[in-house]
Amino acid sequence: IDPAITFWDWYPFRDYICPLGSELLGNDWWYMPHRFTLTKKDDWYPVLSAFGGCAIYKKEALRGCTYSGLVSKELDIFYQKIIDRNPDHGLIKSYLNNYKTTKKRVFIDYAHAELPDIIDKKVGIIIPDSSDDIVWRMSSFVYKYPSVCEHVTLHAQMALNGYDKLYINPRLIFRYGG
Repeated sequence: IDPAITFWDWYPFRDYICPLGSELLGNDWWYMPHRFTLTKKDDWYPVLSAFGGCAIYKKEALRGCTYSGLVSKELDIFYQKIIDRNPDHGLIKSYLNNYKTTKKRVFIDYAHAELPDIIDKKVGIIIPDSSDDIVWRMSSFVYKYPSVCEHVTLHAQMALNGYDKLYINPRLIFRYGG
């Protein structure tokens, strides 16, 4: 019997079933069911972003890319492409109908030291150099701006640079130990 491997690091995980994260869906994302298992016999699983302790990248795929916990212009472009390609996807429809349509919007410019305190989870956020097409959400009220897992921004930059083939390899088991 090949035991199922349960994926556990949901914050960086985006796949074609669940392409949007808390940076677009806000706190509602944290309450969505997150279940995903693979066995060692399964094929490589295509993802938009993931991390589970070990990643192998081609050196050139990382050129010009950075980790960042802030939503960015590149992430804006990346998500716009996903939304444009999949307008009938259930989660994307939900975002377009329930989250993007918010009337309450705040423009945030990270370059300014004084950022507004946003405590209303229904506020939509627009970032500099982005279109009004993407409205970001607060997923944590620990920060004064919309945050995202740093792997998501890295993988979005890689994809925009043409390195968009990301997979989970269920045969690669990384063991921590001493």
